[in-house]
Formats: sequence, structure tokens, C-alpha cells
Amino acid sequence: SSGINAEYGVRRNMSKILVVMSSMTTQTPKGSISNFALDKFIEIYKQKKPNDEFIFLDLNKDKAGNITLNDENFNDYFENSDKYINQLKSVDKLVIASSMTNFNYTAVLKNYLDKILVAGKTFKYKYDGKGESEGLLKNLKVQIITTQGAPKG
Repeated sequence: SSGINAEYGVRRNMSKILVVMSSMTTQTPKGSISNFALDKFIEIYKQKKPNDEFIFLDLNKDKAGNITLNDENFNDYFENSDKYINQLKSVDKLVIASSMTNFNYTAVLKNYLDKILVAGKTFKYKYDGKGESEGLLKNLKVQIITTQGAPKG
């Protein structure tokens, strides 16, 4: 997206960044290493691009992170997927911060990915076109900040 400087009327390039947080250790006494790394990333990023807009999504507090796809809710699980997919379409960059938990990304991030990875909306299967799977959010730049280990301390 772009913004206009009111004083000079000059158009400047600005980006909207969606920051998705999924650490499970924010409430622990030692805190979250992935959130610490995310805070450092944002601090440095803002020094270089101070006009960019940040939107934060904490999956521990949002329904998308806390509802697991299962047999009981399969038929209605994707009803509000468009809310999250449209949010992705409205930004230029996606930053995902996640710790490694039990040799994988967090459960709340998995739940979010299940919500947004919808065939025909964010990707298409290989048998739908050119012979290979294809992402449909072509202009979205993605940065993943991940950590492995114990809470910060």
C-alpha cells in the first residue's frame, strides 16, 4: 500500500505487516524466546521502515488458534476462514513467530494454518492446474521467526 504525506503531498511506499504470534510461554516467569526475537526483529525493522503499519494477531487469544479441526466441527470449521484469509490478502507481509514445541510448531499455529489453508482460496492442488500445487497469495512476503529450546533466561 502507499501513503500520502499530508505536508508535501508526496506518495511514499508503505507496507502493512500482519504479525502472528503463537508462543505458549508468554505467561511463564522466564518468558518467550520467540517473542523476544520477534520484538528485536520489529525494533530493527521499524528503524529501517518507520512508516509501515503493524497488525498483531495473538493466536493464544484468538479463536482461530484455539479451535482444533476435528470430526465434530468439520462441517462448519471453515465458516469464518474468509475473515482470516481476507486479513492475509489485505497485508503485504506476514511475520510468524513460533517456538518449537515437541519437535513441531505450536498447536495454536497449526489451528490457524488449518483455518487459512483452504484449497481454491490460498492455494490450489496440483491436479487443479499446472501439475503442481500453487500458492494463490502471490504478493504476500513471509518471514518466519522460530526458536527451539527452553524459555528465555
